[in-house]
Amino acid sequence: MEDPLWQSWKFIVAAVLTTLLVVWIVARWRFADLVRQRENLVIEVARQTERIQEQNDALEQANRELYELSIRDPLTGAFNRRYVFEHGIRDLGKRRAERLGYALILIDVDHFKKINDNYGHATGDEVLRGLAHALDHGRDSSAVVGRIGGEEFLVLLGPLTAPVALRQAVALQESIARLRIAAGEARIPVTVSMGVTVSLSHENLSLEALINRADQALYRAKQNGRNRIELAVA
Repeated sequence: MEDPLWQSWKFIVAAVLTTLLVVWIVARWRFADLVRQRENLVIEVARQTERIQEQNDALEQANRELYELSIRDPLTGAFNRRYVFEHGIRDLGKRRAERLGYALILIDVDHFKKINDNYGHATGDEVLRGLAHALDHGRDSSAVVGRIGGEEFLVLLGPLTAPVALRQAVALQESIARLRIAAGEARIPVTVSMGVTVSLSHENLSLEALINRADQALYRAKQNGRNRIELAVA
């Protein structure tokens, strides 16, 4: 009597082969599914990385903008008092260590109160904005311009000699002379008085002391008729 079909070697071999084929198909399917999952994961990671990078870039840009706002005068766009003083103290200390002198200019708008009284504070604000623009365009590339209060500006020139500092002041004065501020139908000119000072290499002066010396020169410029430059040195 013959063995049942399911006990025959042919059936057993076919069953084993079928089982192996099924296992292989399942393994192939599972492997393909894992490959798809891995590819999807790689794509998702790339997307998330791109989003994170975009967020980081946006955060860095926001931080730069916030920092820029923190060091700028909101009316004129010039550096504010805090920044220009901090920069000046650092720069002066560096130049002193290098045994170099230091030059700066103190600038005050002539008859600013009359401008406000005659044309209004909005025009006065335009004068200050125009002045900051003229100073920025007339300055040497290494000079730092800041509004330190009211109609008063400070220009840090760095390690220059008195003749060079005076030439810088003249260049700024010429840039300002081209200003014409709209006030109704009028176009009003702007003039300033400047006090220039230069510390000598052996002088151990603070920034505040240098500014006070420039302020004395500025006072003389006002007393001597305004729209002029005066120099104060040791």
